[in-house]
Amino acid sequence: MYKFRQLLLLVVLTAMYFLSGCSNDSSNDIKDPDLTVQFASSELGFPEDEQEAVIDLVFQRALPEASEIEISFEESNLTYGVDYITEPAAEAGMITLQADAGNTSISFKVIKQVDFYEGDETIDFTLISAGIGNVIGDRDALKLTFGQIISEGSELIADMGGSNQTHQVYIQLSANKMTRTANDAWDYAFYNGDMNVVKLNYAIGAGAISMEKTNFEDITADDIEAAKAKLPGNYADPGTSVDNPNGDLNDVALKNIGSDEASSDIYLVKLGTTTDYSTGAPVTVVKAWQLVQFVNTGSGYKMTYSDADGTWTDTSSMDVAKEGSENYVYASTQSASLVTVEPSRSTWDIAFTRMTGRTQNGPNEVAAGYKDYVIQNHLGSIEVAKVMIDESADPNEAFNSFTNADVEGLEFGNDQNTIGDDWRSLKGYELVLNTDRFYIVKDQNGLMYKLRFTSLGENERGYPQVQYVLL
Repeated sequence: MYKFRQLLLLVVLTAMYFLSGCSNDSSNDIKDPDLTVQFASSELGFPEDEQEAVIDLVFQRALPEASEIEISFEESNLTYGVDYITEPAAEAGMITLQADAGNTSISFKVIKQVDFYEGDETIDFTLISAGIGNVIGDRDALKLTFGQIISEGSELIADMGGSNQTHQVYIQLSANKMTRTANDAWDYAFYNGDMNVVKLNYAIGAGAISMEKTNFEDITADDIEAAKAKLPGNYADPGTSVDNPNGDLNDVALKNIGSDEASSDIYLVKLGTTTDYSTGAPVTVVKAWQLVQFVNTGSGYKMTYSDADGTWTDTSSMDVAKEGSENYVYASTQSASLVTVEPSRSTWDIAFTRMTGRTQNGPNEVAAGYKDYVIQNHLGSIEVAKVMIDESADPNEAFNSFTNADVEGLEFGNDQNTIGDDWRSLKGYELVLNTDRFYIVKDQNGLMYKLRFTSLGENERGYPQVQYVLL
């Protein structure tokens, strides 16, 4: 019996050794899946009032090394160099793009060269080469039509910049068009309508608290430190320090905008956060602290600001006029200039963004950050309704069979965050799609699209995918 036990133990140990060895060998052989390159959409319109069209290609994840991407094209009722050109320039019927390591997308431009087009001009682009080590994705072709299109539907990949989600992506469904903006391109958004409202940059985690003073000279170092202590982060900032994510213009952090300095509060603003990896473990740090005051000038706003960690009585100012076709005028205090962020209010429906919103932490409402957040152009009259799918139904069949006749009885919402983070859920440590629902988006022209989310991103978060169909 003793010898039998020895023999059995030897067999078990030998098996464990070989299993362990096989496991190690297998892990060494694991490689990242192929990196796909494809067009962000399959069809785009080139409206009469636009001089340039931007064609986007998206990568499955950040490029590990520089790549050369080649695109061929076939024109109809157009002549290159006469009716249009591209940037970069085409050579021998080919457009070559140089993508740098770390890029998550790349684009090229088509630029009009004449003033009038019939509307039947088109260019068909085909992705020929994705670069060494990369593969061409399913969306390998794009048709550009010189004129306004009404999309019958499409599938889009929104490049938010990978898992860090460094960009906002605005989408116009009827045009299959996306506009991408860096989160940190702006600090403040000034409302262009009848009310006087200034919003914080929700995409970078900005927050604000009133100093309860109106003169920069009256603020002390102790005042600033006391105000900072009220914005400690880590789900402890009060909910009132950020704007309501539903877009309510009356529920914002920067409440007191008077007609002169004496009636306008100065605020301490946390200009977002970044993650510091220099010590190994990630540490969240505040990008900058700023003192700022906003005054209503009648035709716009006057913004006065200073470095809260420097000589805060040494102020700078900027006048911001209410003008243009956007919902907001955006300003960057880093560049001391106005910047372009969102498209005009008539040319976007929904957007992917990071969001600084509100949640409950015990009995308190606190500021909280969200990724993969979806907002709608509520100031542009975009409405959204949710359709829940019965547990016994097949999600694909339910989506595909939904028609215009099924819209009756749905409740459309005009809040900015009707979708928000409702389209995905956290189950344990895993983020999953909510496949038991889709949405109806009604645009400014009354067009309705059924829309569902099909992916959080292949192999890396930050490349959400949507499918939509015109009803």
